[in-house]
Amino acid sequence: MELAKEASIFGVAYELVYCDEEGQIKLANLQTPECIPVYDTTIDKKLLYFIRYYENYDFVKDVKYITIEVIDDKGTTVFKTDEIMSNLQLVD
Repeated sequence: MELAKEASIFGVAYELVYCDEEGQIKLANLQTPECIPVYDTTIDKKLLYFIRYYENYDFVKDVKYITIEVIDDKGTTVFKTDEIMSNLQLVD
């Protein structure tokens, strides 16, 4: 039901399909404001990338940071940056 609510508010909603550690297919609803689909310029509008960004908080260092996930057909690349996005770092 959460997916329908997101779609009714934002006009679109996103759901992530993935496999867990045991190989079971799982679904996760994503928050629409955190998501950016990137399409090519053809009539078919093929999805090239899906970007998800969200805030985190490090309680030990007492600092907010932003996680950016770039998902494509090869996998997920994760970046981390400070609150003003001035120090982008690749996360292993």
